[in-house]
Amino acid sequence: MGEFTEDRALWIARNVLPHEPALRAQLRRWHLPDGLDPDDIVQEAYSRFAAMSSVDEVWNPKNYLYMIVHNLIVNHIRRAHVVPILTVDNPVVAH
Repeated sequence: MGEFTEDRALWIARNVLPHEPALRAQLRRWHLPDGLDPDDIVQEAYSRFAAMSSVDEVWNPKNYLYMIVHNLIVNHIRRAHVVPILTVDNPVVAH
């Protein structure tokens, strides 16, 4: 995980922040699953950029931002569909 520096903050401000209004508009148009708030998605996307060890390989910050958001939504949906497995103390075996 990278150290959040002033340089990283400036990079985010210059390269990611300008895309936030369009992203928020897109999130309002999408039917987000229950439990997903657009503000939380945007905040988590920023935290992902902040936590990266380097942004040197991010050639298209807008596309990368949208990819992060897409992955956050997909991961939320996957977790929502996980069915807990209950343990049974004395299972009945049919003969």
